[in-house]
Amino acid sequence: EDLLQKSKAETTSYYNDLPIGLAVLDVNLRYIHINNRLAVINGIPAADHIGKTIQEMVPAQAEQAQKLAADILKTGEPVTDIEFQGETAVQPGVQKTWQAGWYPLKDNDGQVIGFSVIVQENTDS
Repeated sequence: EDLLQKSKAETTSYYNDLPIGLAVLDVNLRYIHINNRLAVINGIPAADHIGKTIQEMVPAQAEQAQKLAADILKTGEPVTDIEFQGETAVQPGVQKTWQAGWYPLKDNDGQVIGFSVIVQENTDS
C-alpha cells in the first residue's frame, strides 16, 4: 500500500509539473483533471476548473472545443496539430498562440467517454 501511495504521488507530481498543459475532460467538456501548466495558461487555479465546463473557464475557446469534441465523438479519432489564438485571463489584450491535440478516451467497448487534451504555447517572442 505504501508503494502504491508513493507511485500515485510520483505520477501526480509528474503530471502537474510537465511544461505542457494537460487536461482530461468528460463528454460534456467538464474538467476532470488539469495540470498546473494548463491552469497557468488559463489564468485560473487548477482546483477551480474541476467539474466546470470549458465554457465556464475559458469561454473564448468554447466554440472550437465543442466542434473538436463533436468531431471526435463522431469519428472516435484524435484531432492533432490544432493551432488556436486568443487571450488569457492572466494577460488580457495580449494575443497568444497555442498548439493542441485532442485524444479520445474510450471505455472497454470503444465508446468515447472523454477527452485527453494537450496544449503547448508557441507564441512568437
